[in-house]
Amino acid sequence: MNSAIAFCFGNVAVYWSGIVIAAGALAGFLLAYSLYTAHSGRGSDMWILFALSLVLGVFFSRLVHVLSNPEQYGPLPRAFFDGSQGSFWLPGAVLALVPAAILARHFGAGASAAELLDAAAPGMALAVAFIRLSALFTNSCRSVFQVSRPALQRYPFAAPAPYVDASGDVVYHFASFFVMALVMFLVTIALVAFYIRFHGEKTKPPCSRSGNAARLFLAAYCAVEFVIDSTRSDASPVHFLLLRFLNRFAVSVRLTQLFAVVSLILLIVYYTRCSAQANGLQRLQKGLCVLFALALLGCILTEILLRRSDAYLLLYAAQSICAVLTVACISLQYRTCRDDTSEDIDEIL
Repeated sequence: MNSAIAFCFGNVAVYWSGIVIAAGALAGFLLAYSLYTAHSGRGSDMWILFALSLVLGVFFSRLVHVLSNPEQYGPLPRAFFDGSQGSFWLPGAVLALVPAAILARHFGAGASAAELLDAAAPGMALAVAFIRLSALFTNSCRSVFQVSRPALQRYPFAAPAPYVDASGDVVYHFASFFVMALVMFLVTIALVAFYIRFHGEKTKPPCSRSGNAARLFLAAYCAVEFVIDSTRSDASPVHFLLLRFLNRFAVSVRLTQLFAVVSLILLIVYYTRCSAQANGLQRLQKGLCVLFALALLGCILTEILLRRSDAYLLLYAAQSICAVLTVACISLQYRTCRDDTSEDIDEIL
């Protein structure tokens, strides 16, 4: 009996990883539902969003992984129903929330897409943490780096490999999935606090009053994914279907890191544009843009150096700091878009 299999219904096997993912999806939904209804939202809106995001998330996350790693799968239709092969591209499930929130309006949801995404952001962070923990029962999201120090050969630092070395000893690799799960749990707590305290706060036009919790979640998620994906031995490459001759040039480009870089740039551009139109382009906004550019450049340069150097601990520490700085710049740029005049008046009264 495969230890990854929880139980069977005839010829249908139910995997432990699938159970953990399902538990994460449910936990994320319940968190989003409680936050949304506690702020006068209709519970039916969250049910609609949950159903749509579940279907779209499973489809997109699997589709992108199949297209990026075709060698791991058989015929395309079967890839969506055979859980024993391949994996999934987690950012696809995160991105699926956007079309799900847009479509929810057409299925009877009363709130805007941005309001739905704000409430879903903490729940999605929690679901991501559970999804990463599901790798306890698979061989995915492991690092190529071995952990040789006995004191660190345990969770959350290292996970045993499914093979032994020439001496018959168990080999331990850095547990990328476990570290990311812990970080995403912390992100969940921060997002819950942000939603309760700042959800729907007044902002300066043209910055939207809603959608900011979702944008900050995306920024934090991308920063975490950039660093963790760098450590993975099974990271999805950029795979061109029509221009196959380009694949040999993009062999070292990781799809998740590319997604993270593009998303972070779009976020800083959005808040910088909003802040510039609301306040004028001042030194603070310019300084944050420069710091963001340097931090993002630091992330990319450390990634290049990691392919050519053995100073892994130093480079990953630097990369992590740079990733945190990108999120800090986006958050501070958002802070310049907030309208605090109403709070000041309330304090005076």
